[in-house]
Amino acid sequence: MIYGATFHAQQCAEKYLKALLVMKQVPFPRTHDLSALVRLCQQNGIILTIPEDDLDKLSAFAVEVRYPGIQSTSEEAKEALSIAKIIRKNSRNLLKL
Repeated sequence: MIYGATFHAQQCAEKYLKALLVMKQVPFPRTHDLSALVRLCQQNGIILTIPEDDLDKLSAFAVEVRYPGIQSTSEEAKEALSIAKIIRKNSRNLLKL
């Protein structure tokens, strides 16, 4: 199911960004907005260079694709996974994993 791929890609990115904030002991809001999480990271010395457009695209998959009648395409799934992989790789390096 493509919806699953896009949703889980967003969740992967979100959890890694929140792990970076936990590492720095920075409180964060309950949000799925990846741009807001990256801004919070940057404000606390965690430098991530991910285009905001990519973050916004990925953020949309946290909720939108879970509603009936809204589906992701295979191209969107590929793009979501690509963005999530970049966030995962950068985060794991910063977390020293």
